[in-house]
Amino acid sequence: MWPFSKKEQAVKPPPLPSSISQEKLTAIVEKHIGSFLSDVQQRPKWRVITAESLASIPDQELEIAMFDIVSALPIKSLKESLQTLDDLGLGYQTIYTTLQLETEVGNGGFQQYFHNSTRHYFPMARAGYERLELLTLRDIADTAFSRFQEERAAHPFAQETREDELDEFMSRYEESKVDAETDRFYVEKKAAKAIRTQFIRNNPKLFYGDFSGRYSK
Repeated sequence: MWPFSKKEQAVKPPPLPSSISQEKLTAIVEKHIGSFLSDVQQRPKWRVITAESLASIPDQELEIAMFDIVSALPIKSLKESLQTLDDLGLGYQTIYTTLQLETEVGNGGFQQYFHNSTRHYFPMARAGYERLELLTLRDIADTAFSRFQEERAAHPFAQETREDELDEFMSRYEESKVDAETDRFYVEKKAAKAIRTQFIRNNPKLFYGDFSGRYSK
């Protein structure tokens, strides 16, 4: 699940009439799906980051704009992803990995984040929270990771296939202590957006670059 920004006053489509033919309904659905796919294909909106373009991005959209620059890259493997983040530098590492962690935890808790390949981004996310001085979020994530490691060591997954491992993981979910402080994490992370935005504003040179050549045509 990726964090899409939402306009506060989005225009709602008109309600469908009570009686409508199947052909008409299909045409309406295809029109809206086509519009959605067109919008997605334009992401990221900002492909060249200069002082001028950065200043023109509203605060409400700023962290998402920086996140999109990374998430839309045509990356084919975890190794390539980690190397790309390393190449992009501390600014993009900070924004992408902390926002990724919060999104994944919001979707399925720390259990999901650490069980999935996203756990490989945790060292960067942890360093990002320190850079942002969000130390409470760092500490909660540290505690969750320690519990995950303890539980994994005590009860290693015995199954070989990904499907069987997932079944085993889900069967232990309710017994796990990994997400014991997730509610507190949700409360504390409310401050993160404004702090990430200010970090970008205070460190613009960490985000400058022409990324247009990185995206598939």
